[in-house]
This record gives sequence, structure tokens and C-alpha cells, in this order.
Amino acid sequence: MLLKVRIISLVAIAIVSIAILGSLFYGFKPYRTIKLSSSLLEVKRVGDAPYHTGQVNLRSTDENTIWLVDAQQLWRTNDQGRTWDLVSPANSGGIKSASFVTSQTVFLHRYDGLYRTMDGGKTWLKLQPTPFDHRDGVLHSIRFIDAKRGFALGGKYKPADRSVLWYPNNTISGNSVLYGIIWVTENAGEQWKEVLLFSKVGRFIDGVFFSEKYGLVFGDAGIVYTEDGGDNWEEVSFNEHCTNPKWHDYYEGIPLAAWLLDNIDLLGFSDGRLVKSIDRGKSWCDLRLSDKTWFAGDEIAFLKKFQFLNKNTGWLIKSSGSLYRTDNGGESWVGIPIDLKIEDICLIQENRLLALTKDGLFIVSDNEQKPAR
Repeated sequence: MLLKVRIISLVAIAIVSIAILGSLFYGFKPYRTIKLSSSLLEVKRVGDAPYHTGQVNLRSTDENTIWLVDAQQLWRTNDQGRTWDLVSPANSGGIKSASFVTSQTVFLHRYDGLYRTMDGGKTWLKLQPTPFDHRDGVLHSIRFIDAKRGFALGGKYKPADRSVLWYPNNTISGNSVLYGIIWVTENAGEQWKEVLLFSKVGRFIDGVFFSEKYGLVFGDAGIVYTEDGGDNWEEVSFNEHCTNPKWHDYYEGIPLAAWLLDNIDLLGFSDGRLVKSIDRGKSWCDLRLSDKTWFAGDEIAFLKKFQFLNKNTGWLIKSSGSLYRTDNGGESWVGIPIDLKIEDICLIQENRLLALTKDGLFIVSDNEQKPAR
């Protein structure tokens, strides 16, 4: 009996020692509480993340089903990140873009073509032909509004105008120049048609579609919006009365992240600039943020992603891995001292944010503080 008690004690000591060493090794605590003016943020490690490389995208399609995609593979979890299953199509090339419609329907653009699953990744259908099979352009991303209607965003080569003295080097191929283009499909990627060949040099990199009508597409070719579900597109404008005059004539920043929902329309640029629209993306104004908004060294780090709980409370991450929060619709932001370099985020419940790091997956729970009586 005494021997059994000693063995149990030694096992308990070993478990505690491993937990302590793990905390020291990884540089984080298993559980952390961060006080803000109106909330208590509880940070808890929920599990390991699949080994991933390059650019990653974390996306939830319901409160339990979460997808993780990197440059090579696609994973799925049904328990908020505790365990993961590899669900990529077999024998196919690297991944360029993915669009998550539901917990069952996903579109995957790989170097060898476009794939679709209707059963959560168990089986995949390769779609042909697609706009990506032609060699007269490039495709950067696919974005589906629903299981049928989606958009392919990129650039198309046209003969260079000999009267133009200079084009950006990354848009030239022989005697041709790249212009932004948008394709649309109405039948889940079976056929595609061109709906916009933009008048400006460059390519469309990404887009956001938060309703059947409103969408925004952006890249180094410019920024365009739609109010009719993507049949027609117009270039956005920047209000001279509320934007920095130094950017009126020429601006090199490239839009990289956007949010359109509940009249919170935000755009983040490659140089750290943040702009906001109050008319569904038609026109934009600079957000005049305080010099103390960002952590030291984060001033010019670009914005990677927005996620909003409601019309007031939202989150963003920067390329530095820093996490920020707003409680006034993006008018001001507060840095969260989470001591982790965050690669991506997604909302999994009304008050829970899932954060992906090299050290694992963390849930940040937003618990509103009750006033003292």
C-alpha cells in the first residue's frame, strides 16, 4: 500500500514538473487573464495546431467546425481545435486559395486546378475548365457568396500601351501588361464568365462579400465595390476632406485586409494605414488614430485580418503577430499584451476568439465585467 502511494506521488510530481517546464519552454502560461477597461479577457491554450508553413488561413463555418489551410494542406476540426483531420485532396499541388461556404462545402484552388467538396472534405471533385487554366493571366483568390455563386480574382494580360513610359515590373510579361480582372460563376465553379476587366494596371488580390449584394475587391490594381451581387463594379473614392493630403496624388500602399458588416467598413493597407467607410464602401476616410495606438515597432506593420463580434467590438492582427481590440467600431484600438505571436484569428462563438500561433491554439474569451454594487 505504501509503495502504491509513493508511486502515485511520484507520478503527480512528474506531471506538475512537466507542466511547469512546458510553460517555461514555450514562454506562455496555460491560462491567463487580461484586464481591460470594460472586460476580462481569459486566454486558454486548447491544443496543438497542425504543422503548417507559409501563409495560413483560419476560418470557422460554425461554432465547432474550423478549417486551417496553408500553402500545402487543408485541415478540419470539429471540436474547436483540440484535434485535427487532414482533408486535402490527394495527389494535387500546392494551395493558392480557399473559400469556405459551410461545414460541408469548400472550394480549393490548387496549382493544378479548382476542387470542390460537398461532404466536408471526404471526397473532392476537380472542376474543369476554369479561368485559371488559361495562360493569359494569373488568379490570386476565390471567394464564394454561397454554394453556387462565387468570384475568381486576379489579373489578365493585355498588350502594353507604347505611349506609356513606365509600368511596374511585377505587371509585365514580354510585351503585355497585367490588369485587374474578376470572373463569376453561377453554378458552383462549373462555368465562369468575365464580369470586369479593370482599366488600371495590377491585379486583384482578395475580396470580401458579407451579403448577397455588397462586396469589395481589392489589390494593387485598385479597389472596387458592388451593390448588386457582383454584376456591376465601381471604383471606390477617397474623400479629400478626410484623408491625408500627401496621399491624394500618389499612394503606394496596397489594401490587404477588409471588413464589411453592420456598417463597419474597414480597410487595412500594406503600410499600416487604416481607413473607414460610412456608405457601404463607396467612399473612404482615414482613421486618425493616436500615435500611441500601436505597440512599439508596429506602426508600419500591415493589417492582416479583422474579426468583429458586433457593431462595436472587434479584433485585428498585424503582420508582427500583435493582437488589438476595439470597442467603438474601429475608431480606436487597444493592444492586447498576450505575449504570443499570432498568425491568424477567427471567431468561434459570440464572445470567443480562436488564435493560431506556432506554440498552439488559444481561445480568448471576452467576459464583460459587471459594475460593482
